[in-house]
Amino acid sequence: MVKTYAYVCMFGNPDRNILFIETSNNDRSQGRIEYVKVDFT
Repeated sequence: MVKTYAYVCMFGNPDRNILFIETSNNDRSQGRIEYVKVDFT
């Protein structure tokens, strides 16, 4: 069962190694921005 849905995602910062993901339970206006550092090695 999915508890949160991803509505938008994009890479950011000068090195483009941070993935920003906007998630929400059921309403995009009540969402939050989560992020994770990505290692491309």
